[in-house]
Amino acid sequence: MSCTNTTRNSRITSAPVGHSLPAAPTRLLEADSNRAPSLQKIPDRGLGLNERGSAILLVISVGALVTLMVFTWVVFSVQRYRTAISMRDRLHARYAAESVVSKALYGRMINPPDVVKQDSLIVARMPDTSHAWARAEDSSRAIDSSLTYTDTIHHSRADASISEEGSFLRINATGSAGNAVCEVEALFGYELSAQYRFALILSEQNKRLDIRKGRIIGDAWLAQQPEGSIQGKVETGVAELPQVAAEKFKQQVQVFENKMRFPEKAETVLQGSQVFNEQSPPPLDSGKNLFVNGNVLIENSSNRPFIIKGPGSIIASGSIQISGQTVVENVELLAIDKVQCFDNVRLRNATVFSMTTIGLGDDVRCSGNFYAFENIILAGNAVVEMPAFAFVRGVLKGNALTSSCGVRLSGESRFSGIVFCEQGFTYSSIEKNTRFTGLFYTRGYLALEGTVYGCVAAQRMKKDLAGDKNEFAGGTIDRK
Repeated sequence: MSCTNTTRNSRITSAPVGHSLPAAPTRLLEADSNRAPSLQKIPDRGLGLNERGSAILLVISVGALVTLMVFTWVVFSVQRYRTAISMRDRLHARYAAESVVSKALYGRMINPPDVVKQDSLIVARMPDTSHAWARAEDSSRAIDSSLTYTDTIHHSRADASISEEGSFLRINATGSAGNAVCEVEALFGYELSAQYRFALILSEQNKRLDIRKGRIIGDAWLAQQPEGSIQGKVETGVAELPQVAAEKFKQQVQVFENKMRFPEKAETVLQGSQVFNEQSPPPLDSGKNLFVNGNVLIENSSNRPFIIKGPGSIIASGSIQISGQTVVENVELLAIDKVQCFDNVRLRNATVFSMTTIGLGDDVRCSGNFYAFENIILAGNAVVEMPAFAFVRGVLKGNALTSSCGVRLSGESRFSGIVFCEQGFTYSSIEKNTRFTGLFYTRGYLALEGTVYGCVAAQRMKKDLAGDKNEFAGGTIDRK
């Protein structure tokens, strides 16, 4: 009976479809909830070879990146430090060079040369003047001086050499500080001569100067007291133009004339007028003479510069005309007729000679020496830069007062340098809106309507060619 009951009680019967099983007793549920849960062990699979390699590569990459960043920062810091040191040394070297230029110039002015050559541009000394400076026409004489400059932080040194070149005084200085070297070149002209410490030197003895339409800032040396006032002192008496030895200039002109007179001595001779450009440059060998029996036209229609470098000479029995973006450097241009330059021409250290007229205009910039028998004309916005020297000999044609030889500045042109007009019948003009910087020396007449920064030495100031008055035309001379 008991076995049968046990079997019957342990039998599991399924409920019919659509009917739920009876709920379990509450006592059994509480017993199941008090039973501790069993933990199953998860098998340890370990890391694969691919996962281990990726981790090592990541660590190495991060380490390399950090190392590279640190190395870059160190290199950048060291480079900036070196750049700062280099800039400091260059600055100290430049200051030292500029300082020794000033010291050499001051020493030269208070201790002028004892010997004054007879072929120098300036040979006369004004009364009570001990600091006059003579400009030698050749560059054979050089005066060396060496000075040391030491600042308060670092030691720097500068040496200077002084040489007289033509009408100018050149000072070359080299400054050094640390590993830096700086070279400075300074060029001085008329301003070193005490003879030209005046704003105006006028040798006219019979007529008083009327300056009521103009202005003079600086001292003046006149024969009589002027009509009007000036911003400076007036020294009166027998006013004479400083003596100028023009023989050297005449000898140079004679050298140019001989080159034209004897074309057979030129290394290259071309018959007929010639046109030169970038595709067909002039056959100018170094140090040689090119003679063209006719006119010379040098032009450049392209946007890039056409460069003609010397040394050498281009000689024309006719005229020489240069236009376009053409650069002529260290070349002599000699012509029997006119020499004309316009339209972005650049003349660097050039020598230009014409037996008639030299014309510069239309964005022309040049430096060098200019010799003409009749006229040197600057028009438009032409600029002549230092070092520059202009010489007009003057040619008498019929009536002396209508010869119209001289130097003329018109438009908005600029001239920096020295101008010398030899003959007393020359007539020069500095028109309104033009500017001249330097020494304008003429033994003839000058009409001044523009501005002069420097000194004017003239026989008479005239407003126009036919005028007889000694007057300013409304210009300004500023010597301060």
